[in-house]
Amino acid sequence: MSTYAQLVRHRWKRFKRGGAGGPQRAKRWILGGFGGYFAASLGVVGAAYPRLMHALKPDLDPVAAANALLLSAVIGLLVLRFFTQRSTRMALPPYLARPVPRPVLVRFMQVSSLASLLNVFAPAFVLPLWYQTVWRGPYAAPDALAWLAAVGLLILFTHYANNALRLLLAQTPRRFIALATAGAVLLCADSLLGTRALSRLSTGLFDRLLDGPPREQLALLAGPAGLAAAAWVASGRLLRRSFRKAAGPARSGQQAVAASFSPQRGTTRNLMLLELKLIARNRRPATLVGISTLLIVAYVPLLLLGRGSYFLIDAIAGLFVTGLLAASYGQLMFAWNSPHFDGLLARALPARTQLRAKLLLLQCACVASLVVALPFFVLLAPNLLLLAVGFLLYNLGITCPFVLFFALWNRKGLAPERSGFFNYEGFSVQHWIGSLPVFLPPLGLLFVFEEAWVLLAASVLGVLGMALTPTWTRFFARLFTRHRHAMATGFRQ
Repeated sequence: MSTYAQLVRHRWKRFKRGGAGGPQRAKRWILGGFGGYFAASLGVVGAAYPRLMHALKPDLDPVAAANALLLSAVIGLLVLRFFTQRSTRMALPPYLARPVPRPVLVRFMQVSSLASLLNVFAPAFVLPLWYQTVWRGPYAAPDALAWLAAVGLLILFTHYANNALRLLLAQTPRRFIALATAGAVLLCADSLLGTRALSRLSTGLFDRLLDGPPREQLALLAGPAGLAAAAWVASGRLLRRSFRKAAGPARSGQQAVAASFSPQRGTTRNLMLLELKLIARNRRPATLVGISTLLIVAYVPLLLLGRGSYFLIDAIAGLFVTGLLAASYGQLMFAWNSPHFDGLLARALPARTQLRAKLLLLQCACVASLVVALPFFVLLAPNLLLLAVGFLLYNLGITCPFVLFFALWNRKGLAPERSGFFNYEGFSVQHWIGSLPVFLPPLGLLFVFEEAWVLLAASVLGVLGMALTPTWTRFFARLFTRHRHAMATGFRQ
């Protein structure tokens, strides 16, 4: 039996034994049913895409609209994969002790990682859309197949690019942060300057695939194929590098500390980086962040439908867009660390430094939320930019400290490595009630005072809250010192 056949057989046995019976089997059937239902729903939406476009914008060609948005959809799929899809390296440990050549194991892991639900959902939506709009349209069969091949290669690119990005984050976080920042800056600049370079590139690529001569089509297909190949090579190299690091001798002293907890970065930045690694390496916090990001992106319908009720709908959107991510993640700020909370208590770190790092991380999440939603504000409702900035200040100075205050009452442990879908482990009634005093006052004042006065009051409160950050951290540190043993006891149960 060949090496690849043995690896496939071993993988299949692990899959069957993981859900051999009991709750695990029931869980797989339930998740499989939900997955099939969601894939079928995406297929229906893809098949109904031409009629939906005709109902919304009768003068717009459905194929032209899809061509203009495809590259943006590819970037969105890559972001969704990063926050919800497991890393390739997470499946490595059972194979490291086997006498398998490393290149063979890398190729097997690369191919077997394609077994992902997102690699089912994306084709489930794309294939019916392609059949209804392109295949049945006024295009020759080779042109339609070239269009489909380009989309398939880009989907494949997002899969291996996600593997490479997650491995890069685990090995060299600075390079990952620099790469992610550069990409975000380019996308924001494209939206702010109104160049629409991404949309034009997408339109030029897919329009020419449908209308160009065969030689030009082959040349254009080389672009998506090159991206997919580059992502494959990059993820393979990073995976082999992780092998070498795992097989290398253990280092001690200052060198071993510098790899993850570097004195050059400062204690606060190191603690924030460890929190980001916890999000990236565990399914539940990563899923929570991904869902929050998708909800922020879904703010577009509010901008389109709520233009006639500025005083309420727009204010709700402005408040929740910049505060949703911080509020959803921050309510379990200490419960995320429950599996190793005793180890955190044993560290020789001041409580004030730990609380400062958590508060700064929540505030950075608010700013990042506005950055994600900024293109929609600029393109669809530029007059709401001031509203968004005002409520951003409120969330930075009031919401983040208040959420961290309620997190100090976390008493229920949770397993961050478990799936986050329909998972309310660690939540209690106080988490749902605790968000009301933060969001209701500014919304309630809108029924009493004018919008400008409410916006000014929220901005002033936010600025005062940020000025009191040293006071917040001292107060939270005293509470943490008082509650830490009760928290540790609750997390152990």
